[in-house]
Amino acid sequence: MRRNGVGMGGDNAGREPTVLAFSRAGRVLVLLGPALAGVLVAVLAPILARWLAGVHFPVLGVVWRVAGAVDTWWEVAVQALILAVCGALISVEIVRRSTRVTVGPGEVRLRTGDQEVAFPRLQIDFVFMDGGFLVILDRESRQLFHGAGPGGDPRSRPG
Repeated sequence: MRRNGVGMGGDNAGREPTVLAFSRAGRVLVLLGPALAGVLVAVLAPILARWLAGVHFPVLGVVWRVAGAVDTWWEVAVQALILAVCGALISVEIVRRSTRVTVGPGEVRLRTGDQEVAFPRLQIDFVFMDGGFLVILDRESRQLFHGAGPGGDPRSRPG
């Protein structure tokens, strides 16, 4: 795990802590993606629903007719606003549940929401991702931390 010249070993006295978080592109995707998806659904849902009702799609026929009834610009705008707000709330929750890793000269801090866990750097031997989960092992391969990367609550087990 290396970023901005700070590795897990060696003498790092006097260096600023390194914070590992979302990249710029990842941050933009997390902050804008759900809201834009909501707006896209609001615009495309009535079109798709009218088509499905017109071809007499057998599943949820009443739902397609109701969704297809949204046909004026202001109805689509209200629907888009509601779904964009829902998307923004999803973005807030994703950011809140994301783990922020701070690598300092003497310790590594992991913060997810209101929870913070710190480990002395000398205690850490190996760091890797297991699916979407960050795993930290000590020198005897005991699990110090098993928690989420983006999206999930941390579970730590001091070794």
